[in-house]
Amino acid sequence: SCDNGWLHNTETKTKLDSLAFKGYYTNGAGRSLQTSELRLLNVNARPGKGIFRGNLVLRDFTNPKISMQVNSDLELQFIGAFLGIKDLQRITGHIRLTMDFRELVDISLPEKTIGKLTRGIQSELTVTNLSFRIPSYPYIVEDLDLHANMKNGFVRMDTLSFRIGHSDFQLKGFLSNLPAIFHR
Repeated sequence: SCDNGWLHNTETKTKLDSLAFKGYYTNGAGRSLQTSELRLLNVNARPGKGIFRGNLVLRDFTNPKISMQVNSDLELQFIGAFLGIKDLQRITGHIRLTMDFRELVDISLPEKTIGKLTRGIQSELTVTNLSFRIPSYPYIVEDLDLHANMKNGFVRMDTLSFRIGHSDFQLKGFLSNLPAIFHR
């Protein structure tokens, strides 16, 4: 476990504060990858002015079963600065993600797993005032706002608006059957 930890990037002079979590790994009764389990619970962090909270449980490393909950509210400029990645340092904006992911994932058959996967994810994503530069592209994507949610394979994007150069874009849409995109 970790309580009140922090990570400091001395090059960029940024700090991830209030890091805390409890966790363990066991190879289980069979002492194998199949009976292995990794748990990271009550993960909390304060990246700059943002928050991050989450849980992760991974069982059976040969045919992973994953349960994950995330609640984050992040300033992207801090993330770019903290990681020190040049292209990310130009990103500004705010992102809020709430996700509940409970699913069996078969890594060897991703196309068959996607149907089960989408039924196991409930999420909501809100992005406000996002601005970024696409490498080797002359214009900046500015003032991007997005709101979308997903439940039982149905994805609804009720807001997507942004500006590139002197052009404004506004979109709305939905996918009624996300798994169908991945099947022939």
